Amino acid sequence: MAMDSKPISFAADLDILLAWYKLADDWRDEHKLGAPLGRLALLGAARRAEERAPGLAQAVREGVAELTELEKAGCKELDAPADAFARMMRTIGTCAPLPEGQARRIVPHILYHMGRWVYLMDAWDDLEKDRNKGVYNPFLAAGADKARARFLLALSQNEALGAYELLNLEAHKGLLDNILYEGCASRMRGILEDKDEQSL
Repeated sequence: MAMDSKPISFAADLDILLAWYKLADDWRDEHKLGAPLGRLALLGAARRAEERAPGLAQAVREGVAELTELEKAGCKELDAPADAFARMMRTIGTCAPLPEGQARRIVPHILYHMGRWVYLMDAWDDLEKDRNKGVYNPFLAAGADKARARFLLALSQNEALGAYELLNLEAHKGLLDNILYEGCASRMRGILEDKDEQSL
């Protein structure tokens, strides 16, 4: 049986578009010298991805723009940038080539909460680097400590897992279980325990 190429094409387009806008973010925030060269290298691929998947491109473009505005403004509400990234992920989920029915309803909800988890996890992991460089970090801006980070991360993970359990999976369930339960919990423990408890 031939493999369905739509999910593969969707994932490839998503990777390209996220990389395209991430490089723009790298240049804007830290003026990384490789960012313009990376953008130049991706120019053709990014344009083709936008032509193939205009809805996906719009979701990424608007999501990154909203997130950028919040970060440029030094937003002190920890939930606001996390929610912006999460809503982008949810919209990406609605663009995914999923079959009609249960998965199409549930997967965007999972991606919303996993989006919050990823954004907050990366922000906490980058806390000291961002502090030293003087760039925006939502935990620093909000004055939130490790206890707050732990609570928000656990809440987002639990919401995602609750939605995930509603799916009737047949293929790859073992792999997905391992990623969502063991993998996420292990990464969260590792990053939280790697940071010294401190008042921000």
